[in-house]
Amino acid sequence: MGCCTHNAILYISFFCVFSVPTSYEELRGHFRGRTPSEQAVIVERIIKCNHPQFGNNNREKLQSVFVYLLQHINDSVVEEDENCLEVFDQLTPLLYDLAHFSPQHAANSVLSVIKEKYDEYKKHPRTCVSYESVRRRRTHHLYDP
Repeated sequence: MGCCTHNAILYISFFCVFSVPTSYEELRGHFRGRTPSEQAVIVERIIKCNHPQFGNNNREKLQSVFVYLLQHINDSVVEEDENCLEVFDQLTPLLYDLAHFSPQHAANSVLSVIKEKYDEYKKHPRTCVSYESVRRRRTHHLYDP
């Protein structure tokens, strides 16, 4: 991690207050131009600044963040973002944290995504990514300088 990224993470961690985004596009706006590590810090700040213990329907608002993060991870894979594995690695633990606030909503959201992906697969069974393709991409990512 470079010095500039480290400084950006420190700045976001201590000085930024984030309200819960009201749309997926708003969350993507927060993430634009940010590394996956910085994106994770932004989500951590959203959770801390809008924790359900503070009231204000924060539990329901954070349910939206859970859905937006699922969509963001999906989009980074579908768009073949070169950092998609790092995005997955950095944001998945935050999905876990958010799931604790509303377990039933999280389960329904993940199930909905699984059903959607299964329906896509049934329509186009040969267009899904093979395990070998994922393994090669991960291996390539690990050995990049």
